[in-house]
Amino acid sequence: MKKQIITALFLIFCSIGYPKNYCVTKTGNDNNAGTVSSPFLTITKGMNAATQAGDTVFVKAGTYAESVRFYASGTQEKSIVLKNYHNDNVIIDAQNTRFFCLYTNSQSYIVIDGIKVQNSTTYNVTVSGGSNILLKNIRSTLPLGKKTPHLEFPSSPKNVTLQNIITYGGSYGLYIDSEVDNINIISGEFSYALIDGISVYGSGTNTKNITIDGAYSHHNGRQGIDMAKCQFITVRNCHCSYNAASGIQIEAQGNNSLIENNLCEYNCRGGGYANSDFEAGIWIYNTDVSIVRNNTIRYNQTGLRFVQASNFQAYNNVISNNNYQPPAFPTTQNTSGVDFNTSSGAFYNNTLYGNSSLNSKLGSLYIYPNGISTLSIKNNVIMNDGGTKDMGMDQPIGSVVISDYNLVFNANRAVKIKMKASTYTWDFYKMVSGNDANSLNSDPKFLNISDEDYRLQSTSSAINAGENVGILTDHSDQPRHESYDIGAYKFNVTNSGESITKSSSK
Repeated sequence: MKKQIITALFLIFCSIGYPKNYCVTKTGNDNNAGTVSSPFLTITKGMNAATQAGDTVFVKAGTYAESVRFYASGTQEKSIVLKNYHNDNVIIDAQNTRFFCLYTNSQSYIVIDGIKVQNSTTYNVTVSGGSNILLKNIRSTLPLGKKTPHLEFPSSPKNVTLQNIITYGGSYGLYIDSEVDNINIISGEFSYALIDGISVYGSGTNTKNITIDGAYSHHNGRQGIDMAKCQFITVRNCHCSYNAASGIQIEAQGNNSLIENNLCEYNCRGGGYANSDFEAGIWIYNTDVSIVRNNTIRYNQTGLRFVQASNFQAYNNVISNNNYQPPAFPTTQNTSGVDFNTSSGAFYNNTLYGNSSLNSKLGSLYIYPNGISTLSIKNNVIMNDGGTKDMGMDQPIGSVVISDYNLVFNANRAVKIKMKASTYTWDFYKMVSGNDANSLNSDPKFLNISDEDYRLQSTSSAINAGENVGILTDHSDQPRHESYDIGAYKFNVTNSGESITKSSSK
């Protein structure tokens, strides 16, 4: 009886099965056992064999002319894994004849790691439905100008992480147009796409919880990062440069967004988009509730733009040298450091330097006359506007604009403020507008302008000249308590680079 029980338990255990490792090589045979010593020839054969949670298919170096599908799901404890063997150079090539290179269809708990994909006719990688999927260390290549996206997410997958994905060419680096939930894009590089580097165009409230952290998106035909019709967005630590339109664009009900610690530079540079007045380093359009903080925005056509944006907060941003005008249209394209159009929110403790170009009609800070705006503008440094006016306050009747505790200075000419059809001196503007009663017109004495170091020297009049607006830290994350300095940086002797000794009462 005991022997029969042991036999039965053994059969049950065998039916459950252990996770297995399979091996694929270019010298294998699909009639083999799939072991390292007896490998399969095709990745497809390996994925057909990987039906048990925890199974892993290792692929050795080579180019595999296949379209590879997943057929089974893993579990929370044990994913099904497709991975290159010992960091081998593994390429799946669709040879411009197959729809895809990699495809998951409602499978969950999947890992794809260390695979290169190229030359599909539809998408190099498709994640359709499913959940708890990790795509890691994937390089995707498509010809320049080809109207094919690299990665596409139909059928609403959930809990997907893309880590260190690299795309080159094609129409979109990453394209999401479904009701995804909890998508994390970590690091990676998205470049030379015909349209956007990263595009999320969701369906509204059901497309949510999307985080992009540390991505580098550059030389794309439109936006570096474009988010629309989705909620609870975080874009942080990203670098967006040399994109034809905006670096980062949050639009069309892209609500509840946090945009922080990004570098957006040299955007608005190509095609018809560079000839538009409406592209910027960061552009917030038709959204509700956004925080834009601690970003460096420089060398774009316009730095930061708010259009039909409600309940925004923008603070601790360094916005400099946004004065690029396309060579073909040097006298018609407007530029600015920041501008507002039919928007409501707070613009606090930002540093603006060298923005706006000679032929721009805007200025370093500009409020459009198009619609009602409700704005609080405080504790900002605005220095060396490159045009003919430093600020343009053209808001229509009915707008509520409170501007105060700012520092406005121009080393090249007297400060000029435009209001409607008139341009005023600094003192006369303060008298007729009722704004900026506590604002300053003096050199902020940045530490080193030529090195773009906009921290304050110890003799700066911006020190302790601001108002407490509830911002706890500055651009470099040092605390603002006790001293409410004007600009993105709080003065701190230990971080100023100055060889002086000073009490830290400020």
